[in-house]
Amino acid sequence: MTFKRYDPVVPIDIGLTQGLSSAFFTVIATRLGAVPLLVGIIASSPYVGNLLAPLWSFLTQRHEIKKVLAMAIFLASAVLVVVSFMRTPLLFTLAIVVYFVFFGAWDVLYPALIDSIYSEVAVSVVARFDQFRSIAYTLVVIFSGYVMGLCGYATTFALAATSLILSGVVILHSKTEAAPSDDLEKATIISIIKADPHIRKLVLIFMVTGTGMLMMLPAIPVVEVKTLKLSDANIGILLAVNSLAYIIAMEVWPRVVRNVTALYVTFSVGLAAIAVMALLYGFFPTYALLIVANVFCGIGGSSISFFWQTFSISHPDYRTEDLSSLHLFTCGVRGVYAPLLGALIIALLGVKMNFVLSTAIVLIGLLLFLIKGKDVFLV
Repeated sequence: MTFKRYDPVVPIDIGLTQGLSSAFFTVIATRLGAVPLLVGIIASSPYVGNLLAPLWSFLTQRHEIKKVLAMAIFLASAVLVVVSFMRTPLLFTLAIVVYFVFFGAWDVLYPALIDSIYSEVAVSVVARFDQFRSIAYTLVVIFSGYVMGLCGYATTFALAATSLILSGVVILHSKTEAAPSDDLEKATIISIIKADPHIRKLVLIFMVTGTGMLMMLPAIPVVEVKTLKLSDANIGILLAVNSLAYIIAMEVWPRVVRNVTALYVTFSVGLAAIAVMALLYGFFPTYALLIVANVFCGIGGSSISFFWQTFSISHPDYRTEDLSSLHLFTCGVRGVYAPLLGALIIALLGVKMNFVLSTAIVLIGLLLFLIKGKDVFLV
């Protein structure tokens, strides 16, 4: 696969930015003394951009995609510099929310930008670039933890902001081309849900399982920072293990999934892996077992990403971008309330009960999928 000269720089820079900054946002907030509610807000923040997907789409109707995306990334880098000076939990949290308002444009607009550059091979390019991003993230996150422990997070955030600026410059100079015509009509999120009972059922299952998974987010840094008192370097190793498992699994799934129906098994395995991860964090919080837990987390996360990516590409009745928008928007909805619900459970019932209830919800979603999910693949 041949790429245009500087295009791979963008996903690599994004991976570096994430490994140098956002991977540690909840950890830093916990160290600053943030209460579970604030940690929950930070965990919800990445999904704000998903809810703003219609806004980014509106802006791209009036301006070039690359200009809108580059401007959002430049603004995100500026906010990240401001975040590096925040030393109180509340101000740190508010700055993170603003950061993700702008950085969220990446998830929404970058696939469309790639489509405008590579057209017919865009799907393969997006998948390959996501691997580049994941590898960069994996390599830098360990280094980031050590530097953060020695010099503080202002240093790594400054490096992350620099990396973001570079990616914005490359995006701004991307050479796009006219996209080929599409025989399928554009469909809105509401029209898809109303018209297709199979997709409606799938969205419900994702809402249930996603709620359980996202409820865990505020509890994870509590276990790592307050229970085990891990250093930033130790946490960086956990994040790297998680990402490495994700990368390897994303290489495995295409080799074992020969048709859309096989996604039924892939998704089931992924949900089971997430449940195992939660139980290890909740009941067996030792560093060695947390490493194992992050392997399961990477496998689970990859199966879910691969599932929706393949399903949306393979569905004959809807455009890939419309199904992707549906997924991003519903992710945004549950991403806003579920971490906050998890934070409330921690405050009222404790960390262990958070993992118990989260795991129970994931398993309920898995049961629904096993019982009702097969007919989703009759497309």
